[in-house]
Amino acid sequence: MHPSEPGAEELRSEGLVVLEPFQGYYVWADLRHVERVAVAKEMRGISDHLHNLSGAVEFFRRLERTEHEAVEGVAYLQNKREANAHIRPALQRATKSVCTAHPIDRDTVDLTSSIANDLELLKRGVTLRTIYPDSARGRQGERQWAHKVTGHGAEVRTLPDDFLRTIIVDEELAVVPDFRTMPPPRDTGFHLTHPGMVALAQAVFEQQWERATPWLGERSRQEAAGVTTPRTRRMLRLLEAGVPVTKLHERLGLSSSTIGSEMTKLYKKLEIDSLFALGAWWKTSDERNLPIEDGSEGPQAR
Repeated sequence: MHPSEPGAEELRSEGLVVLEPFQGYYVWADLRHVERVAVAKEMRGISDHLHNLSGAVEFFRRLERTEHEAVEGVAYLQNKREANAHIRPALQRATKSVCTAHPIDRDTVDLTSSIANDLELLKRGVTLRTIYPDSARGRQGERQWAHKVTGHGAEVRTLPDDFLRTIIVDEELAVVPDFRTMPPPRDTGFHLTHPGMVALAQAVFEQQWERATPWLGERSRQEAAGVTTPRTRRMLRLLEAGVPVTKLHERLGLSSSTIGSEMTKLYKKLEIDSLFALGAWWKTSDERNLPIEDGSEGPQAR
């Protein structure tokens, strides 16, 4: 595989290919070794995440023992209105970073109204990182929001499982759920300014962020028809079945340059830059059901 081929750099970053120093091409790495390294990394991440999460649970158990007594750096939020009264001014004052995690579906009206505020944050040079559940990839509101903000420099990722809902501003303020009842109520929580508690919330967020998968929102899923052709759909089905990009020309009886040209066209149409983003779009695209060159239909490669 030539280093300039679409997807080559992503495969290298994941350790799936290595550079052959004499010919200057990428060759496949030992996949068993790559698998062992990847699994070990994920296991360490899960272990660290559980450790940090247990600390958060213990903290809120302590709060339960003190009921609603005043605690320096901790304020109880009885409803969504109170939470917004703390969050909005903090976002307006933000100068460095905003980290948010939303495991629960967000209201479409709230998402639409937040786009302008989030873009203003980004224009001020504030970094924005957000985590959504994987299910958000199939919801129009979250897709449009992610498309807008990632186009202005924000980073959005998704997780397949439950995770801690939180908002952290400038690593100095955090809003987190009330864990005294499980599952935590949607509209109550705690406003944290205690340095130790904010640092704990930030550590939990970072653990979740490392496990999450990047998402470009609408930029990785065009709704307009006509993105693929019968030939590219056949290519995509072969890729989905596990055929490497470097072997597509053999399976389809085409030249490598033709395959490269078709991949480049797909990347351009979808406004994406990686094989992963292409796969994420194809997984949920209605064009999966369109026919391929031989007239067959359905998502499975033959």
